[in-house]
Amino acid sequence: MPRGYDKSDLNKGLLLSLPFDEGIGTVSVKDVAKPHHPVLQTHAPVWTQLPSGLWVFDFDGTNDWLSCLAASCVDLNFSNTSDFSGVAWIFPTTATKARYILCKMDFVNYRGYYFYLSSDASPSLSLGVGGNATNTSQIIVRSSWSCVGFRRAGTSVRLYVNGRDATNNAQSHTCEASGKNLYMGNSDSLNNQWAGYLWGLRIWNRALSPAEHMEIFNRERDLFGV
Repeated sequence: MPRGYDKSDLNKGLLLSLPFDEGIGTVSVKDVAKPHHPVLQTHAPVWTQLPSGLWVFDFDGTNDWLSCLAASCVDLNFSNTSDFSGVAWIFPTTATKARYILCKMDFVNYRGYYFYLSSDASPSLSLGVGGNATNTSQIIVRSSWSCVGFRRAGTSVRLYVNGRDATNNAQSHTCEASGKNLYMGNSDSLNNQWAGYLWGLRIWNRALSPAEHMEIFNRERDLFGV
């Protein structure tokens, strides 16, 4: 019988989960998923408590982010046709340049993956896997909370906004594993810092179903007044 952490079906295959429930501290952040990756803060994003009581991080868009060193997150190196998924709650305040939510990408050799908000006047989300990228048809509203996610099943990628499929240009994605660090709130080049709030960054080693993306949104939406 499953118990404790494994009792929730949503926790199956969950490799990284950052609830930011410390509410204090400038060095490490707790990963509550079973691998317990060591996640480090750079230049200490600001802890901010929402009216719901939830703690989130406020990134200044200039010089703060989170990271997990490559040697500590080998299990997050997805390759070829590996299934994987990710989810986060975002509150972007600006998109004057590409703002990265997740990045584990070797941009020289096009190995790995990245998840970011475009710098367009009407920003959309993109997931890049290897040399291809898929984006959303739905515009992401600034200064507003959105639950955003992706799933990769085989070579097929779909993107979700507030639990609903928002994929615009579905492509076939294959990639080799990246030996780079995992960055959260920045890119590997360290010049695409997130601007705004982030919460609940999660990565699974399986393809979440459309119903699971909707379940996550419905479970958590009240925390953000959505």
